[in-house]
Amino acid sequence: MVMKKNIEDYLFVKESFLSDDFCDHSTDILNKAPFKKHDYDKYEEEQYALDAEEMEVESETLDINSLNNLNNMMIGREIEKIDTHIMRNIGDVLKEYLTSFEYNWVRGWGGYSPVKHIRYTPGQEMQAHWDNVNSIFPGEPKGIPMVSVIGFLNDDYEGGDMLL
Repeated sequence: MVMKKNIEDYLFVKESFLSDDFCDHSTDILNKAPFKKHDYDKYEEEQYALDAEEMEVESETLDINSLNNLNNMMIGREIEKIDTHIMRNIGDVLKEYLTSFEYNWVRGWGGYSPVKHIRYTPGQEMQAHWDNVNSIFPGEPKGIPMVSVIGFLNDDYEGGDMLL
């Protein structure tokens, strides 16, 4: 098989990967969870000498450290269940995606970074960027993922265009 050259050839959409009930429950829990302004790692700014202003992101990520306090521990346990369910099911979707290319050298998949929950409110947006995984690579360099999976737990909004 010949390697495809257009990025569109590598996009894969899996509708209804998670049930509506699961997504509704997940958004209910995540709406109660603490979030903080999303920022890039200091490593990225230093390594690529990018201006902090250029790196500013108008979105919020789940504040994992705040889940350790007594008030948020129950929410943290529920989010762990959500993440476990997602990770248990994502393997089949990745297998379907990779199998679609019919590359005989792809024999399996291993190694995932944790689920990252990002919240956008009206008017917020993710600035142009590339994915860089700092959490699964020890030492330097950190690395760039081979596959990025993007999922939406809700669909009751307008806008939210995904640009590649």
